[in-house]
Amino acid sequence: MGERVVVTPRRGEPDAGPAARDAGGGAGGAAGSASRAGTPRDPHVRLEYAKSDVNPIFPTFWKAVAWLRYVASEFAAAAGPFAASVRAAGAATVARLGGRSQIIFAIGVACVLGAFGAGLSRDEAVTFWMIVGGLLIGLVLRVPLRP
Repeated sequence: MGERVVVTPRRGEPDAGPAARDAGGGAGGAAGSASRAGTPRDPHVRLEYAKSDVNPIFPTFWKAVAWLRYVASEFAAAAGPFAASVRAAGAATVARLGGRSQIIFAIGVACVLGAFGAGLSRDEAVTFWMIVGGLLIGLVLRVPLRP
């Protein structure tokens, strides 16, 4: 598997030339009509199964990219209304908790108290509950408004 297949064709009759091949006669037959008139013949015929013009079932890289872009655009079109409702619910939740600065303050208090709990005890439960407490304290204490 994976090795290149090279076929060396052998003719049963001598070649009649390009004029006879273009006219359809002569000994060229199907093999002679595949080559173009005036071009030198390649002594080896390569069987390239992975080319998209030879095997349309085999996807090329750009066909795969086009398909992925199509799937992503269809998914975005289908999930658009759901994403808009999630965004609206998230904005309402952030506003209800006190705004972006209040949430950032609560996360900061949780980090400070979590680090304090980790230094105070080696038990993970203590650290977890200190973080939860820090979040609650940070959400309850209001950040002063800027003057």
